[in-house]
Amino acid sequence: MKNALRAFGLIALVAVIGFSMAACDSGGGGDSTSSALDGVWELSSNGYQINIKGNTGYIKSFGNNTWALTAESKGNVRIGDPDTRNIKSAGNNTWTAETLLYYASGATQWTDCKLTLSADGSSLTFYRPKATSVYVTYTRR
Repeated sequence: MKNALRAFGLIALVAVIGFSMAACDSGGGGDSTSSALDGVWELSSNGYQINIKGNTGYIKSFGNNTWALTAESKGNVRIGDPDTRNIKSAGNNTWTAETLLYYASGATQWTDCKLTLSADGSSLTFYRPKATSVYVTYTRR
């Protein structure tokens, strides 16, 4: 009887551990809210486009962005390079990130920014306190 009770206790313990593990998050570490930003975004002022996938936005098109085109001609950036990185949810349709700034000389620099998604999900505004254009708004394509 004592052995049967121990066996039953062991089986119950294994079952509890098994169910606990099945109920736990896999711990992937991904930011599921960044999927709200996934897709192609365009600046209507010059046609510059980025394609956000997960926590990174990649350059899709330079459009008529003369500073970006100068940076490309100097070998500082190219299509497919990151434009926005380390995108992390800050709650209420906002994210923090780092974005690439372009200068007339063709130089580039990473800077902190805040992203805000419109309520209808059609526009994304970047607040870049160190940029010449502090606010830029992209439209979803």
